[in-house]
Amino acid sequence: MSIGERRQRVAFQTASVARDAFGEPDQTWTTLATQWALVKPLSGSERTRANEIHGEITTRIVTRNNSTMDSLNPGDRATWDGRTYDIKAVIHRDHRRSELEILAVEHL
Repeated sequence: MSIGERRQRVAFQTASVARDAFGEPDQTWTTLATQWALVKPLSGSERTRANEIHGEITTRIVTRNNSTMDSLNPGDRATWDGRTYDIKAVIHRDHRRSELEILAVEHL
């Protein structure tokens, strides 16, 4: 993939859980890396649950791999353009492990 196709600046984040003053779990997000990427919607769906419509968009994010991105896993998230994507899969696209394909879901 050419570098010109990676036009979106995407922040990749991981969750950490700490205890607040009352001993309750408090989840915070820490940015692992901010990188240029290709963000491409693949499909969308709507479901009715409890008389409410819930939509989601499955999205493919392609970016370069580096040592920081090695710790990216399902359960982490990506943010771009005010949207949040829950990461479902992280795939190495080639044998040199130079590119990552990330499958993620945006909940509407």
